[in-house]
Amino acid sequence: MGKKDKVDTSNYQDKKLIAFDLYGTCIHRPEWIFHRWFTIDKELKKILEINPIGIDQIEKGDLVVDGVEVKLQKKVLNRVKRDIEWILLYPEFLDIIKYLKSKWYKTAVVSNLAKPYEEPLNSKIPKWTFDYKSLSFDVWAMKPNQKIFEHIRDVSWIDYSDMVFVWDSMVSDVLWSANVWMKPIYLNRKHKNSFENWEKDWVNYIQIWTLNQLKNIL
Repeated sequence: MGKKDKVDTSNYQDKKLIAFDLYGTCIHRPEWIFHRWFTIDKELKKILEINPIGIDQIEKGDLVVDGVEVKLQKKVLNRVKRDIEWILLYPEFLDIIKYLKSKWYKTAVVSNLAKPYEEPLNSKIPKWTFDYKSLSFDVWAMKPNQKIFEHIRDVSWIDYSDMVFVWDSMVSDVLWSANVWMKPIYLNRKHKNSFENWEKDWVNYIQIWTLNQLKNIL
């Protein structure tokens, strides 16, 4: 991996749609909350992330999907509910969305998540924020499966080459979005003051550490 001395934003000009990951990019949990949803069985976790199953359905019981019983202990469900209640917006998020809207960009959210974790998207983020959504449980496919990217292209009628994706995961987001010819931006919040061109596995991208730096690119 290497970086250049000067940030080159030329490949990010004249785009039409800016897409975001959800958790870790637009919203987050306070650091003191330990996220326990992912301590469940991996097979069950995958089922929940590619099927529209709500907490109410899990609580009713007797739910079997693809031969697997969808069941979580009450204490785990309570932790999930508590986890969701404490979700926060990153302070610069709405400001950058307003900026993008003022520049006539379309916006989208693309995320791997179980249906219960969609709740903050509906309750804490204004409805006008995203023009399009591609959520794994809703489209029956998870990143890096190309289907989750295809959904945004199909509903927006915008070519991949006219899209920019802003995500916080190198493996499932930046590298795979680049494979379908989207321009990736890596949001690395741990790398303070970062605003650099980088290259990894033959993928060129810009690294930022706050969403406000999108104003320097788009």
